[in-house]
Amino acid sequence: MKKALLLTILAMLIFGGVARGEWFGIGGGLTVYPIEVGELKEELGGLGASPPDLAGIPELFPLPHLGLRGRLGLPIPISAQLEVAQLGLNLPVDGETDLSLGVTSSVISFSLLGELKALFLGLALGVGTDLIQGGLSLSSDDPQIEAILEDLGLDRLPWSAATIHGLGELELILGPLRLYLEGKYLQTLSQSGLRIGFWEASLGLMIVI
Repeated sequence: MKKALLLTILAMLIFGGVARGEWFGIGGGLTVYPIEVGELKEELGGLGASPPDLAGIPELFPLPHLGLRGRLGLPIPISAQLEVAQLGLNLPVDGETDLSLGVTSSVISFSLLGELKALFLGLALGVGTDLIQGGLSLSSDDPQIEAILEDLGLDRLPWSAATIHGLGELELILGPLRLYLEGKYLQTLSQSGLRIGFWEASLGLMIVI
């Protein structure tokens, strides 16, 4: 994973340095993709929590992310991006106990794009591939519940997926700033751990450097 991140950053730096008229940017925003946590809710039933309490565990996490993006202008433009996200939540199990839920995610993507630009708007459609990794971590201040979480293997629940995607992206271009809204349809090639859904959406702001 570390080698893949380093190669992605290096490729994007090259994009920013040699691609005339193209760009390399850094920024942040929100990323959302569904995580199938139905089995997790069933296992948490072993803690003695009632179903209404467990219903508070979301399957959609709006993850604040930091990201790098680059675009290389070839006969078919190529886009590369890296996003790293993290989120923490407190979830009620009963009237006296809370679970601390941590979510981490990293996404590396490469896409072939078709683009249309007019004035300060840009529209892109494309296909590409992703490597998505992340995990849920559960903890509690209650030593008894913390021990149960560890025994059930619920203190750390990772996922990893390799996908291909179709995407649509709308950009608002304001000088060095790019506000973008992106949606992806994901087709999983392989995955392990918790399963992710078939789509991903991102809203963010990039500064072109």
